[in-house]
Amino acid sequence: MGTRHTCVVGLLVLAACTGPAPEQDDVEVTPDRVQYCCDPDAPFPQIAGNLQVTNNSDYPTVVDGVEIPANSTTSVPIRMFSCGDEIVPYIIHTSPELTWMVMVEDRCPGRVEDPEEPAIEDPSLDVVSCEAAPSGDGTTWVHCTTAGPWPPAESLWSWFVQVVLLGAADEVLADCTTQRHDGVPATFCDVGDVSALEVRAPDTGPVMIFGVEGAATFQVITGTAPTPTSSITGDDVAGPVGDEDVDPPGG
Repeated sequence: MGTRHTCVVGLLVLAACTGPAPEQDDVEVTPDRVQYCCDPDAPFPQIAGNLQVTNNSDYPTVVDGVEIPANSTTSVPIRMFSCGDEIVPYIIHTSPELTWMVMVEDRCPGRVEDPEEPAIEDPSLDVVSCEAAPSGDGTTWVHCTTAGPWPPAESLWSWFVQVVLLGAADEVLADCTTQRHDGVPATFCDVGDVSALEVRAPDTGPVMIFGVEGAATFQVITGTAPTPTSSITGDDVAGPVGDEDVDPPGG
């Protein structure tokens, strides 16, 4: 794929490509590495992420057809036209001209979908999908997307998320739970070292990062009782752990 340097949109020549350019030191770009899971059956281009371009000068600039106004930060989609790892160069209209290189890694975690279940008392404990993968540093993570916002509402009397990692012979490598009961949060492990467990709470759903390797499958069990007199309802989802190293979400 050629270098990304587009100054013309239709018949319009962007002013940022014809007028004064910012000094190179006045433009900041991140990141230099992204991961995404390419879908070979989906149409291209696919969006692997976004560049964040900060222009600290009094002149506009342009990146891949997107004008970056003076003294602003703008997102620029990282568009991929094929699957696989690729270093993508972006030329940024500065003085002197800046070439920003982005390493795009095609990495797919294990994934399982789960239908929404209206019978669960709170949608935050209704799992709609889970992903799992090793992260390459001796840890394995599981991230579940829930039908409702995460973390659950403070008004819920009790809820829990239990995640179990299993090896190739179905041996339990880790069995850990994060919960809040009667307003008191807690995280513990029936199997595994809780001190090696990291729990993240992005708004899409819980992420649990375990200090173990070699997991083949996972199981996620959720439950909630909105009031002390409620029956517990919840979800139960199982799926594969991916075999590629993938960065955990929510960092």
